Amino acid sequence: MIRLWMVLLGGLVFAQMALADEAPDCKNPVDQMTMTASAGLEFEKADVELNNVWKKLKASIDDQDATALLKSQRAWIAYRDAQCELAGFAARGGSLQPMLVQMCLADLTLARIKELNSVATEE
Repeated sequence: MIRLWMVLLGGLVFAQMALADEAPDCKNPVDQMTMTASAGLEFEKADVELNNVWKKLKASIDDQDATALLKSQRAWIAYRDAQCELAGFAARGGSLQPMLVQMCLADLTLARIKELNSVATEE
């Protein structure tokens, strides 16, 4: 339910940007909608990178380690989603809340990429 809420909020911002038929100016955001959309784009970029790192790491380990990796990743996703919901509480109900959630998702995803890369270098 939490994940659905976050996706819907993020999707709403992107839908508004699509209706405006322009990409957000992330280098010079002038309104909350643009800042939120930019934070969402940063999360999407980090998520793509995470998926690439995940695939490379999974391909380089044996089945027993892959099982542990999958268990760890599932637990991390649950943690990330709950932690980022909490990060949005500072602006609960306000226009800032979705941006705080998206920024948290991006930050924690970048941290996870570093963690997985460190596991890969230990191999």
